[in-house]
Amino acid sequence: MGNSLGLRIPQSCATEAGVEAGSVVDVAVENGDLVVKLSRPRRYRLDELLDGVSAENIHGEVETGDGQGGEVW
Repeated sequence: MGNSLGLRIPQSCATEAGVEAGSVVDVAVENGDLVVKLSRPRRYRLDELLDGVSAENIHGEVETGDGQGGEVW
């Protein structure tokens, strides 16, 4: 992060946005504007992920080598 810039946020804006010291944010430029958003981890649900699986994008078995412990296949 060499040559990075810091950004000071007025306390009233930080409080309203739920940002505090150490918060992780996403920074982007949209139409020439600097946009800073509080980063929220994406929550995945298995059924939503499986909805994206199709005959076109599913892969076959993947060989990972011989067992290393007490696996029974």
